[in-house]
Amino acid sequence: MLREITNVRQYYHELKRRWFYDPSGLDLLVWVDDENKPVNFQLSINNKTITYMNNTFNYSIIDDDRKIARNMTPILRTPSSNEILTEKDKERILNQFEKDSKYINTSIKNFLTTKLNEYFK
Repeated sequence: MLREITNVRQYYHELKRRWFYDPSGLDLLVWVDDENKPVNFQLSINNKTITYMNNTFNYSIIDDDRKIARNMTPILRTPSSNEILTEKDKERILNQFEKDSKYINTSIKNFLTTKLNEYFK
């Protein structure tokens, strides 16, 4: 289940960030406006990341090779042709998010569900 991490660093003049984490491999950052409505998000699951920022979607792969090889922070990179999201991947992501988001704010859950379905069309 996704649980919210408290004490997330916030930056002056930026949208508030909320961070949710599930040890099964699901990581969710959500940026909310002054009314606490979700505006942007970054959802990571099994080294795949879907970012929705400023009305634009981006799909990336988390490159862990840097971390293992050189003790460096992983980076996001463009997926290779064999790493493109399949219909099965999309279904898995939606199902896992649905299962693990039972206890997060309804407006955040609905926003993500709507945007993910929009992206996966």
